[in-house]
Amino acid sequence: MVDNGGTVDFRVDLITPAFSYGAVQEEGRITGRRKGKSGPPLRPEIRETSLKGLLRWWFRAAANGTLLHRGFSPLASLRCLRGMEESIFGSTGKSSSFRIRVRGRKLRVAEAGALFSEPREKPRYKIGYLGYGIPDEWKCLRGSFTLSVDFRRGTSLLEKSLVLLTIATWGALGGMGRRHRRGLGSVAVSSVGGKLPEGIEPEILISEPFDHESFMRVLHDLSDRISDYSRWLKCVRDESSREGDFPPTFASLHPNSLRMLMGPTFSKADEALAELAFRLRQYREDPQTGKTFQYLEVIYPILTKGKSDGDTKLEWSVFGLPHNYFSRSLYAQYRMEKDIEGRSNVSYKLSVVWRDGRGNRRNRRASPLFAKVVSLEDGYAPLVHLMPSPYLPPGSRLLLDVMGKRYTMEAPVPSMEKLEGFMDYLGRVGWSKPGDVS
Repeated sequence: MVDNGGTVDFRVDLITPAFSYGAVQEEGRITGRRKGKSGPPLRPEIRETSLKGLLRWWFRAAANGTLLHRGFSPLASLRCLRGMEESIFGSTGKSSSFRIRVRGRKLRVAEAGALFSEPREKPRYKIGYLGYGIPDEWKCLRGSFTLSVDFRRGTSLLEKSLVLLTIATWGALGGMGRRHRRGLGSVAVSSVGGKLPEGIEPEILISEPFDHESFMRVLHDLSDRISDYSRWLKCVRDESSREGDFPPTFASLHPNSLRMLMGPTFSKADEALAELAFRLRQYREDPQTGKTFQYLEVIYPILTKGKSDGDTKLEWSVFGLPHNYFSRSLYAQYRMEKDIEGRSNVSYKLSVVWRDGRGNRRNRRASPLFAKVVSLEDGYAPLVHLMPSPYLPPGSRLLLDVMGKRYTMEAPVPSMEKLEGFMDYLGRVGWSKPGDVS
């Protein structure tokens, strides 16, 4: 069944500051400055194409999780998912079933220096730990905006429902801008207006204040409608796929496999963000020294002997690649008998990236661990959720480069052990499942 298009408006609030810049490139990276020009950085902005890409990602995660849990093989899931994405989000040969517009902006540009500085009264709370890789000159956005979704004439009611429920899922679990998977740029839907498809009530699309039971109903509803859509597209299960036919792996979202924990409530959103930063930092520090010596035991034999000791496992890199670490004054830290190559104050950079099954070097890989700050009735709380998925595609290997020593080695793909351990750690320090009554 189809109708005559229509528009649905979402009021989106930025719960935490967003570092959202355009695609201005200089020397192969986003700098926030106009190419070939000097002067102050560009102002942050919200781009419709970037938001639509985020929605495509969340739909892909939900659809893949649903199809895999409904008995589809990975290859059959990928084939069906391609048909879904092309029909709803469009492709090079087909228009999308909807377009989005950002309007009604009530945004302000703010300096990020105060956000990332370490407060004297609470030195343990350092939000800057979450903002690794954000250029110092960048500014952030705070406030809210209206996201208008315009459906094309002839769009089916089922397709409309899938788009709206995907936006609701993004509003509950996601964010926007740089480092949004670590809580910066957390978003929430505070109101909805316009003509909604039959069976979709405005209340279930709203994620502010966050309610776990309501969100789980949205997720189950989205899963059911994805299943209906796969039948409408006449997707066929294929149980004859081989390991070599598997698609590249990515995080998959499904109600039955989503692990979620919520931290304590704070009066300010930035305080909840600081709690998240503190817990991530504490978990990854050496309990005796308080420093992140995660890989020094790996590079120490490399620097002194020119080789690694035994099988090296780079398990901490499951928090995301590239995984960089800088080490100064190894002589003082390890009390070595003599300086390394006659130098005791040299700086070493340890960089962990990955190589796919075809031997191509890849620098980036996002972690299946997501974090954000949610708005509750009585304040704000950090929320962490883990989407189970193989971290890297089959046949991949990690690459470890020790700059300054010109040493490169390979290591196996890390397991989910460190991420599962982080969730267990949060439970031990008092975080609980959303909705649990303590």
